[in-house]
Amino acid sequence: MLTISKSLSGGQARTYHAREFKSEQANYWSKDQQGHSEWQGKLAQQWGLEGPVGAEHSPG
Repeated sequence: MLTISKSLSGGQARTYHAREFKSEQANYWSKDQQGHSEWQGKLAQQWGLEGPVGAEHSPG
């Protein structure tokens, strides 16, 4: 699901990121390890990517 909202100012963005990403336990994306993503779309199919996206797919 995608939610689009008004843009944040530079100060608001800095505050948001400082608060949201200060620790893995407080991070919305990683708390409770319930995040889930999977490969979809034509390019993923062309590249042979399917199923869940795992740590092995992260850059660097």
